[in-house]
Amino acid sequence: MELSEKIKKHILSKSVLQSQRRIGIEVECFVYKKNFSRIAVNKSDEYSATDLLNELNKINNDVNGTYSLEPGGQIEWSSPPCYNMFELDDALSSHKRLLD
Repeated sequence: MELSEKIKKHILSKSVLQSQRRIGIEVECFVYKKNFSRIAVNKSDEYSATDLLNELNKINNDVNGTYSLEPGGQIEWSSPPCYNMFELDDALSSHKRLLD
C-alpha cells in the first residue's frame, strides 16, 4: 500500500471521528512595493515584512488563522481549521481582504 493510501485510510478510520475532521490551507506571498521591488524582510528605515507581520497579527488577533514570517521573507497565512470548503473559502476571502 502506498503512503498516500495509508494516510487516507488513517484519516478515514474511526481514529479520527467525522465530527472532528477539519481542513485548512497555508498561503505564502512575497510583498512588493508599487515600484515592483520587494519590501525589506527585517525592520529598517522603510516598511518591512516584519512590520507587516506585526500589523496583520494585531488586526487579525488569531481570529482568522495565523500569520508568520518565512525565512525567505514571505508572509504566510495558515487558515483556521474549517469544517468544509465553504468555510475555508470565507476564511481565505477574509485573509485576502486583510492583506489588501
